[in-house]
Amino acid sequence: PVFAMSFAAVLLLALAKSGLASPVPQPVPQPVPQAAPVPEAAPHGSDEEDLSLSSISDLTKPDLWYIFIQADHNEDGKLSKPEFFNFAAHYREEIERAMYEKPSEELDLDKDGALSREEVEKNLATWDIDGFPQELERVRNLEKEKFKIADADGNGKLEGEELINMYGHGVSDQVMEAEAKSVMESKDLDKDGKLNPKEFWYDYLRPDEDHEEEPYDRNETFHSLDGNGDGFIDMHELKLWEGGYFFLED
Repeated sequence: PVFAMSFAAVLLLALAKSGLASPVPQPVPQPVPQAAPVPEAAPHGSDEEDLSLSSISDLTKPDLWYIFIQADHNEDGKLSKPEFFNFAAHYREEIERAMYEKPSEELDLDKDGALSREEVEKNLATWDIDGFPQELERVRNLEKEKFKIADADGNGKLEGEELINMYGHGVSDQVMEAEAKSVMESKDLDKDGKLNPKEFWYDYLRPDEDHEEEPYDRNETFHSLDGNGDGFIDMHELKLWEGGYFFLED
């Protein structure tokens, strides 16, 4: 699908701009990267071939072919859904790693290349959700819990992989679990451990009448996320939502 290829292209180009080499995706290994085909020169006097894909993208036809080669694991000339999903998931994680392997200058107050608990808490103190102190407390507590999980060596500072686990969207399963648990507790009004459609979509920061999605779209999204078809979103399904994997597969 055109939309799917465009999404993969965005992932690959973002990774290229980060300066990272293109590693082999996991869990499905990818073929050895091949150079993007170079078009033959147009015959003398003829018009040059237009290699652009659209007027609103810098992506070219050779770029798209390069992406296809990397994703086509079994080299059958076709992209299956598992091949495309694994390709997209791998490069999404690589982009997250490139973004968060070092703390931002705004957070790293002592400029030591690490993020201390004190620095995180100072930043959290600047957060504000006007009129919703309960939600503010929830997200602050969640960030502290994520720090605790990510601080693997327990030294009170996050570096390298620890930073990536805390801030990389969907990278750490334990962090995703904490995020989903926090959301579940805030939305599960009847405390049955799962979310019905009303609970799932309800957000007192953004009431139903302010939702950008049409009711039909919300119903379709809910049913797609409800993998076991029981009419509720359980913790596993909520993790897919919070970690961004639902959107990736969709």
